[in-house]
Amino acid sequence: MRLLIFISFLFFYNISYCQVIFFINSDNIPVSDVYVELMNVNSNKKLISDIDGIVNINNNPLDNFVKTPIKISHISYKGFEGFCPKSDTTFKLIKSNILLDQVFVTAQISANNQSDVIQNTLLINRENIDSQGAVNLKDLLDKQMNMRISNDNILGSSITMQGISGQNIKVLIDGVPIVGRLNGNVDLSQINLNNIDRVEVIEGPLSVDFGTDALAGTINLITRTNLKENFSSKYNLYYESVGHYNSDFSVSYKFNNKTFFIDAGRNYFDGWSDNEDFSLIPSSQLADTNRVKQWNPKEQYFGKGQYLYEDKDFSSRIYYDFFAEKISNLGFPRMPYYETAFDDFYYTQRNNLGLDFLYKFNDLEKVHLLSSFNNYNRIKNTYFKDLTNLEQVLTSGSSDQDTSSFKMLMNKAVFSSIRLSNFNYQIGIDSKIEYAEGVRINDSSKKLGDHALFVTSEWKPIANFVLRPAFRLSYNSKFNVPLIPSLNALLSKNNFKTR
Repeated sequence: MRLLIFISFLFFYNISYCQVIFFINSDNIPVSDVYVELMNVNSNKKLISDIDGIVNINNNPLDNFVKTPIKISHISYKGFEGFCPKSDTTFKLIKSNILLDQVFVTAQISANNQSDVIQNTLLINRENIDSQGAVNLKDLLDKQMNMRISNDNILGSSITMQGISGQNIKVLIDGVPIVGRLNGNVDLSQINLNNIDRVEVIEGPLSVDFGTDALAGTINLITRTNLKENFSSKYNLYYESVGHYNSDFSVSYKFNNKTFFIDAGRNYFDGWSDNEDFSLIPSSQLADTNRVKQWNPKEQYFGKGQYLYEDKDFSSRIYYDFFAEKISNLGFPRMPYYETAFDDFYYTQRNNLGLDFLYKFNDLEKVHLLSSFNNYNRIKNTYFKDLTNLEQVLTSGSSDQDTSSFKMLMNKAVFSSIRLSNFNYQIGIDSKIEYAEGVRINDSSKKLGDHALFVTSEWKPIANFVLRPAFRLSYNSKFNVPLIPSLNALLSKNNFKTR
């Protein structure tokens, strides 16, 4: 009889103390992604609040006889340290004006504080982007340490990290690689920032997570998906006296757990030479020697549409974006009468369609699916132009007309677990099929397949020391790929960190 009473006591005690913590802000709006850590005697328990701001503690009933220390943190609110409540509780979080640490997600098993990331990182948030007046990724990274930006009138801008450039730097948008490299480089001036929430940079190799071309570093642009209000709109105008005239707008609408985003804009540069007169508004010019520019005129159009659906356990996002650019390389009038000239025009088009799916089995395990189709086309046309009547015809030279096309189909699935307090792991499958077409390619077209299995883990054998072993096993349709291992370590002591 006593045993039955004791079992009944434990049952009802567990019901009474299966605590629910509800997080809200000063406007009584639920706050998601609040990081909760229960520091038990045997092991720590890590939890994250859902979209409704709720965390289920689910303590063992015997644990409630002892006060359990709790630590609460969020990127935008002040933290809290104390003891776990013994009943359902509502926490009102206080806004933090100074963000000493920020969440980092690129190549992480779970969202992590930037200072706790094992690799050397750089995080540039939206406030930094706006304060610099950066329109594209080239403007943003131009003044960053350990990076060097080069510019070419035809090929655009390129980046060097830690003395390594070209194909060895991975550039991603929401984890999806950008296709269409010229001379091994991605033109950073073609990557606009009007809908980017933050830019995450990891210095050093990440070949296990993203493939063999992530040797020098990885740059990941995170698209804005959080909407604080039900409706938001923004319109930007940007002007520089050297001839930049840019404009873009963003419209966002949230209905229940569905959110729509539309972003579009136009960037225009009318060219520049050191001998030209200043003009506030671009105007037509005579077809004389002044038509030749040291920096070529450039015009860009871009847009992106997103649909986001969020629920308690999963979220999905589908998006489509396009980009179109025209570079005009106007030739010098030909002697003796300066009546004709050869003009080159370079057209770039990008079209990307993608699906992003995240499902949480619980607060400790999740699966993330990425699927995308990326299409890139670059066209070169050379014209012979009559400057007296402005008529033009295509030239017949073998290298005067050129079209290059790159397509990529990518599918990626990643399972992450932080169930154990001192050991977390991630298992992923990464599959990419690329197509290339052009007159400079053998047989005019090529196909390349790359399929890989990768495993990443984080082990904390002792306090303040983390090891991150990982490996990637790949199959490539064109060449043999060896097993790629990696090992990172982080040692923290007081205010010092050794990586």
